Amino acid sequence: MPRARLVPGTAGSIAVHQVDDNTWEARGRYRTWDGRRTQIQRRAETEAQARRLATIAIRDVLKSGTGVDTTTATTVANLVDRFTERKRQDADTAQATIRSYDSVAGVITGPDGCGELTLLEATPGRIVKWLRATATTRGAGIAKTARSVLSGALDIAIEDGALNQNPMRMLPKMKRPRPVGAQAIPPDEVPALRTAIATNKLVAERDLTDLLLLLLATGLRVGEACALRWDDIDLDAGTLTVAATAARVPGEGMIRQDRPKTDQSRRTITLPADAVKLLADRVVLSDLVFPASHDKPRDPSLVNKQLRACRAALGYPELTTHAFRKTVATALDAAGLSARAIADYLGHARPSMTEDVYLRRKLDTSAAAAALQVAMQSGGKARDHAKSSDAEGATPA
Repeated sequence: MPRARLVPGTAGSIAVHQVDDNTWEARGRYRTWDGRRTQIQRRAETEAQARRLATIAIRDVLKSGTGVDTTTATTVANLVDRFTERKRQDADTAQATIRSYDSVAGVITGPDGCGELTLLEATPGRIVKWLRATATTRGAGIAKTARSVLSGALDIAIEDGALNQNPMRMLPKMKRPRPVGAQAIPPDEVPALRTAIATNKLVAERDLTDLLLLLLATGLRVGEACALRWDDIDLDAGTLTVAATAARVPGEGMIRQDRPKTDQSRRTITLPADAVKLLADRVVLSDLVFPASHDKPRDPSLVNKQLRACRAALGYPELTTHAFRKTVATALDAAGLSARAIADYLGHARPSMTEDVYLRRKLDTSAAAAALQVAMQSGGKARDHAKSSDAEGATPA
């Protein structure tokens, strides 16, 4: 029997489920006075606390009259709910970003969050104090994402006329510690690492050999590599096109998201000769170059987990897939390529997107491929080779 349609200004029942040993999540739907239907979620350490927080949140929204009126008495949690709902409705927001925002929204609105502060109470001093405490207890990454969510939520208060300026704009920048594992491999160690990857049994047992060697040769993001299809590769021309990334969608599992990390990530690059041979020799019965079971893309998080299980055997206990990307950037810089050429090869965003997109249509990445081929074999002594390649193979803009 279908559920009864909610009358404007009323709420449905609240469902509570256990997320992990110390976290319960309550979800409830309600309909505002203007007819909009939406959902609210709250997390707490106990089932009763989660249910109570969700009940209070829905009550506060409905008490406002239309459900969208914002005053200085509106809570931060109310605005966070509206912000995350907007992101869910935004087709341009990646699923991974939505999951990240939803998770952090649970921290903000949870028992240790700052969600119960009203707009009048949400001063820069109180918010930065909470963010610093969150960075200490939950990590700098969570605190940084929380700052983004809070900034977007408080922008809604400005739109509604409840604030004249966003207090988040007054906060000092938060520096996120660089992970130890995200350091470039020294150029003179690259050939030995390449050999270790190619011959290591633990790596082979996890079907990581070709994937890791491609990352080391090209600096692709792991999600980009996991989403590669054979249609993206032209072995005759020796090129690879990045047109998608691997993403996990609730209820669907891993998908090939036809939208890479940024607009600048969409690119076609020239491959080093060894990478062309690696791909030409790879045999898989799938449209994907690196498929998982059921012919779906591999999970980038699982790839990093598998790498953690065998990286000590490679001689690098802190190695991550992002370290390969930094290694490629370092090799190209050591070879004398310009910052523009390196950014084009790696798909980095630039200050002027218009200029980047225009130039990218004409870019020649053959010099980058030649430099990487030398770097993989000689330990990074590729500056002279790259300069000669630039001189011989330059393509007029």
